[in-house]
This record gives sequence, C-alpha cells and structure tokens, in this order.
Amino acid sequence: MDERDREAQGEPRAPRGWAPHPRERMLMTPLVAGLGGLIAFFSVVFIVVWLPIHTFDPPPSGDWAPMSDDAKAGRNLFASNGCYVCHSGYSRPQDVRYALYFLYPKVSEPGDFYGSDQSPNLFGTERTGPDLSQDAGWHPDDWHRAHLYDPRFIDPVSLMPSMKSLFSDKQADQIVAFFQGRSGKSGLLRYAGPPPLRGSAVREARDPDRAGDAGAADGLQGREGQDPRGEGGRAAAEPARGSAEPRPD
Repeated sequence: MDERDREAQGEPRAPRGWAPHPRERMLMTPLVAGLGGLIAFFSVVFIVVWLPIHTFDPPPSGDWAPMSDDAKAGRNLFASNGCYVCHSGYSRPQDVRYALYFLYPKVSEPGDFYGSDQSPNLFGTERTGPDLSQDAGWHPDDWHRAHLYDPRFIDPVSLMPSMKSLFSDKQADQIVAFFQGRSGKSGLLRYAGPPPLRGSAVREARDPDRAGDAGAADGLQGREGQDPRGEGGRAAAEPARGSAEPRPD
C-alpha cells in the first residue's frame, strides 16, 4: 500500500524521509487468551491443592489417638448436619494465649489430624460457638446430652438450636462419643479422670430430688422418648434458670 492509498483511508501521512509504519495487528487472539487463562488456573490448582495433598503427609503427633467406631459415626453426624460451621475444630496460638471461651490446653498440630479418622477435616470457618477440638473430658457425658437436648437449659444465652427432634438417643450417644474422643490422648486422660464438679451441678439442676445420682440424667430422650425432667418438662426448670444459684457452665 503506497502513500496515496493510506491518505485515502484517512491515515496520517508519514514525515518525509520516514519509512511507512506497518499496519498494527493484535497478537492476543481469543484462542491465546483462553489458553493462557486455563494454564494460569490449573497452575494455581496444582500448587495450592494437588501438591500439598500429595506431598504434605505429617506423622501422627504425640497426642494423636484413633477414634472408636461410635466416635466415627458421631463425626459423620456432626459433619452431615453442618455443626462444623459454628464449631471449629482446631485451636490457634491466640486461643491458648488469650483463653477464648475457656483455657485451651494446647495448640493444634498437623499430626493431630492424622489418618482417615480425620478426613475430610472439620476445621470449620467460623467460631459462632466454642471450639471443640480440645473439649473432651471437660464435661461429663450427661452434660453433653442435656446440652444437645436443650442448650438454653444449660446456658440461657446459648445460640445453639435444640437437637431434640433431630437425633435419636443412639445418635446422641455417638455424637457425645465424638466429642469425648476427638481431642487425642490428653482428652482421653481428662475423660478417664474424675468427673468435673459442674457435672453434678447439671444433674442437680435437672432433678433436685436425685442430686448426686449419676443416673439422674442418663439419656437425651429426644426423638425416641420423653422429657427426662419428668412431668412439666422445661416449664418446671424455668425457675431454676432465673435463680441466684451459679450457672453450671
């Protein structure tokens, strides 16, 4: 194309003595852009997802312990009902340092989540409720059953909904087994030791006539049974919640 043709198409005329500039051409075609985007996406997936999964395999920590069959079943119920959304499953250094909710005994380590018992992980993303990674042994089984049955009977300001119509007694026992077995050896040692005093306070609150009796609150009695607090159920417990006695938790 000579100078006359360029002028006819409205292109500026090159200064005298300058060679004509070649027509500009875009090299980034849709095909090149699409291939570049795919390469960038799969590179990130490879580095962030695939590589850590296949190369990071820490050995079990000194605190790790396998879960029982009931604890595994409880873990599945815990995961399938989305409980991990509100209850995280790992304690951070700042949790131990600042003693959020209660004093965590240890910071979580990668080896605490070793094996198929902890896969997929239940780390959680929020902490609407307390972290449960080190909860084993701090409460007796009947405390957990009462808390599943009616959280606000244990803690009047609890945000947790009642699980009475969601889990059967057997399923509640499996979830409690998961709570008591997920904290490793340190949790099992706490669980095997003498029950905390707050457990007796819960039994007394639920049935004052049988205070101190370990069998006074021995089941959730939810979907398959009756209210363990007897006739009147929750209404009979309302005065105890507003009294001046110390809260069990």
